[in-house]
Amino acid sequence: MKAFQVLFVLFLTAAAADGQSFHPGKCPQPSVQEDFSVTRYMGTWYEIEKLPAIFERGKCNQATYSLLADGTVKVHNSELLPNGKIHSIEGVAKVKNSSQPAILSVSFFKGLPDGPYWVLATDYQSYSLVYSCSDVFGLFHVDYAWILARTRVLTEDVISQLHNELASAGVNLNRLTVSNQTGCDQTTAYDFPISGTQWHSEKNAFEWGRPYIPHSPSAVRTIFYMAEFFVNEGMNTALFLVL
Repeated sequence: MKAFQVLFVLFLTAAAADGQSFHPGKCPQPSVQEDFSVTRYMGTWYEIEKLPAIFERGKCNQATYSLLADGTVKVHNSELLPNGKIHSIEGVAKVKNSSQPAILSVSFFKGLPDGPYWVLATDYQSYSLVYSCSDVFGLFHVDYAWILARTRVLTEDVISQLHNELASAGVNLNRLTVSNQTGCDQTTAYDFPISGTQWHSEKNAFEWGRPYIPHSPSAVRTIFYMAEFFVNEGMNTALFLVL
């Protein structure tokens, strides 16, 4: 028990140094989106603003949600780290009470408590306002908030509207930080089924040191045909992009 208390104090110290939001008392209970549709909410959302979160270390933060066969939601969060690598994590979200579908819980690690995910407001097509709060021993609470969008930018009037929603929920707007969504090209195609391979069209004609490489006229003609086909396809793609 004493070891747990020491670890907990160390966690609080690190979180406080990182700007995490601590407040005395229990979590507030803000109103959530009425008649929330989980199905319409699926897809990719980009982070526009947030309360400090100790587990976020990069930029280009985005979340992709997809509905699973059992009615739960697959969660895929990703960010671009300062070293240029993409960091991602997957979890599962579920509606806790069917009468309140806008209140979900998200699990990323087995054996750890789920994280609250409350959708306070969304139009499904352009913006979403998410709030999360956890009580700690009934003495204080830690909260998070995210302004999300379907694109990497969101108009100022919508952001202002969502700020008003957060203020009504008791969130200190001065603690909000603007998320960096620039230079994110390498994360754009993360969820698409893109793969790559490497091959050498010159081997059949010119590499004679390996007995398993065929050198018959038909083998040489076939590999040259493939090379010409892929080059032409690449030229067509490039021409399309230019036009």
